[in-house]
Amino acid sequence: MLAIIDEHRVPRDRLVIELTESDVQWPSTIRVEALDRLADEGVELSIDDFGTGHSSLERIRTLRVDELKIDRSFVGGMVDNPVDRQLVSTVIELAMSRDFRLVAEGVETEQEADELVAMGCGTAQGYLFARPIPPAEFVALVQSDTALEPEARAASRSITAGR
Repeated sequence: MLAIIDEHRVPRDRLVIELTESDVQWPSTIRVEALDRLADEGVELSIDDFGTGHSSLERIRTLRVDELKIDRSFVGGMVDNPVDRQLVSTVIELAMSRDFRLVAEGVETEQEADELVAMGCGTAQGYLFARPIPPAEFVALVQSDTALEPEARAASRSITAGR
């Protein structure tokens, strides 16, 4: 994998590999060694859809994780469901205690964004900020002058920015 990264001239410190929680449930020794080697080379590891898999906290303790992404099923339910709210809060506390970056997925309303900020999560993605766009449109957006406009940056902004 490092050869492919180098071939495409991707700066290793700008690359984040996202694995779903089920991908890391029972990683083999070979997989752990490969992930460790990537981490040694500056590549970061993100656990996507955190909370939906069957992994144990042992994986969070032993893998060199840089980021947790709270699954949208919890974020979407936290406004009306106290159990989901408590789970989101617990994941935020876990991430903060381990010095992980944290991203809340599937944020669709201002109320969800406000509650996440109040709980200490300042980074989110979801339809509240932008809808998915095809790769060609993304490239055109980044290359255009409008990419410098605040509205064009909304998809990647922190939920605490501009509020």
